[in-house]
Amino acid sequence: MVTIYLYLRSEILKIYKEIFDKWYYTPVHFYEKYNPSDYNKTRSQLLKIADVWMNYFDFSLDNLTDYYYVCNILFNICDLFEIQIDKKFFNNVLCFYKKALQKIKFDNEMCTKIKNLLFCNHVNDLFEEFKKNYCYLKDFVFIKSYTIPEPTWKPINLETNFESSNKFFIFTPFVNNKINCVCHQTLNDPLNELKDSRAFSFDTNVISYWRSKLINKEINIDLEKLFSIIYNNGRIIFDYMPYLLENKLFENINPISLDDNLRLIEQDIYNHNNYYKMNYNFADYYKMQKERFEKLNYTYFLNLYREIYCQFLMLTYISLSKNIPSSDKLDYYIDWLEKMFETNINYPLLYIATDYFNKKEVNFFKKIQTSAKNLSQKIKNMAWDIFHLQTQIVSLCNPSLKTEIYIPYFCTYDKDLYKLSKYFKIDSIAYISAIEEVFIKYHYCNYALLPKKYKNKIYHNNLNQFIDKEKIDKLIKKIEEQLSKDFNW
Repeated sequence: MVTIYLYLRSEILKIYKEIFDKWYYTPVHFYEKYNPSDYNKTRSQLLKIADVWMNYFDFSLDNLTDYYYVCNILFNICDLFEIQIDKKFFNNVLCFYKKALQKIKFDNEMCTKIKNLLFCNHVNDLFEEFKKNYCYLKDFVFIKSYTIPEPTWKPINLETNFESSNKFFIFTPFVNNKINCVCHQTLNDPLNELKDSRAFSFDTNVISYWRSKLINKEINIDLEKLFSIIYNNGRIIFDYMPYLLENKLFENINPISLDDNLRLIEQDIYNHNNYYKMNYNFADYYKMQKERFEKLNYTYFLNLYREIYCQFLMLTYISLSKNIPSSDKLDYYIDWLEKMFETNINYPLLYIATDYFNKKEVNFFKKIQTSAKNLSQKIKNMAWDIFHLQTQIVSLCNPSLKTEIYIPYFCTYDKDLYKLSKYFKIDSIAYISAIEEVFIKYHYCNYALLPKKYKNKIYHNNLNQFIDKEKIDKLIKKIEEQLSKDFNW
C-alpha cells in the first residue's frame, strides 16, 4: 500500500507542477477551449488517480500530514477539471487531520522551542531544528526576514518594480525586502524556490481617488504611480478588503453604490490588463472577483476591529487624562491591557504607546487634542487605520490552499499611516494555518524603551480567539462615556 501511495503522490504532484504556472488563475472552460488535447488527457489521468485514491487513506500519524497535503492538491486540481469527488470523503480527511493537530499541546516546552526558532539568526540552523521537531506539521510555516546572506538558500524577494514615492507608499509587513521560509515544501529540498501569492490592498482614500479619476472628477493627487502597479501586471491579485470592510461593516454607502464602485474599478483593471482580457470576458472576470469579496468572513474582522478600537480608545483616554501623571501613563495602560485582554493584547499598539508616552514624536496622534472637533470620529478613523495594518498579518497567516506563502502589500497616500506601519513590522513569524496558531517576533520587540517584561517577548495567540463580545461592548461603552464626560467627545 505504501508503494501505491508513493506512486499516486508522485503523479499528483507532477500534474500539479505542470499546470500550476500556466493555469493557476484560468477558469475550466478556457483550459478546455485552448488546450483540448492536454485537458482531456490530464482529466482522464486524474479520474483514474482519484478512483484509486478514494480507496487509500492512511490515518497513521506518520503519513497523515503528507496525505492531507497531497489530498488538498488533488481536490483542487479535480475541481479545475470539473471532476466531482465525494465531499464527505474530503471532510473526513480534514476533520481527522484537525483533530490530530488539536492533540498537539502548545505546552511551555513546545512554545519555548518555537520562540527560540524566531530568534534564530542562521536559517540553516533553523531548518535543521525545524526538520527535527516539526516535520510532522504540514501546516506549520516559518518565515524570517532575510538579514544574513546564506548561499544554500534562495530567499523570496519582496521588492517590486513599484518604488514608494514621497506621495505614494507600498509596503509589506516584513522589516526587510527579502524573506526565507521553512515549511512542508522545503523539508526535502532547502534549495526549492517556493511559489508565493501576492496581493495588493488599497485603503479607502486610494479607492476614492481612483474612482474620482474614472468619473473625470478633478483631484489634486498624482495617480500615475498607482496605475503603474495596476495596469498590465499579469496575475497580481488586488484586494479591496480595507475598503469593503469599512463600507460594508458600517454601511457608509448603500450596497448598490458599493457594487457600482467596485464594478467601475474592476472594469478599469480589466481594460488595461492584457492577461485578464486574453483569458476572461469581463462578466466572468467580475463574477470571479465578486465571489472573492463575498467569501470574506466579515464577522471575524468586525471582532478584530472592535478589540483594536477598544484598546486604542483606552490609549486615547489615558493620553488626554490629566488625572494620570505622565510618568505613570504607560504603566497604567499596560496594567489595564493585561487585566482586560490578557493574551489578546495588540503588541503594535503597545509599541506605539511606548513611544507616545515617552514623548517620542508620533505624527499619527497629532489629531488627538482635547480641543479637537469630532474627536469621536477621528478616533474611530484612526482605529480603522491600525486595523488595516493588522489585517496584513491576518492575511499572511491564512494562505490559499494553492500556495504555501501569501505576501500582502498595502498601498496608501497617507504618509502618517505609512510611518505608523513601522510598529507592525515583523522580523519572523511562525504559524499553523489549519488551527490558526501564530507566533510573531515583531521588529520592535527589542526596543530599548519597552518595559522589561515586554522586551524580546514573542506574541503568541490563536487568531480566532476573541474576548467575549458582551465584555467588549461594555468596555467600549464605559470608555466612550468617560471621554464624553471629560472631553469634547
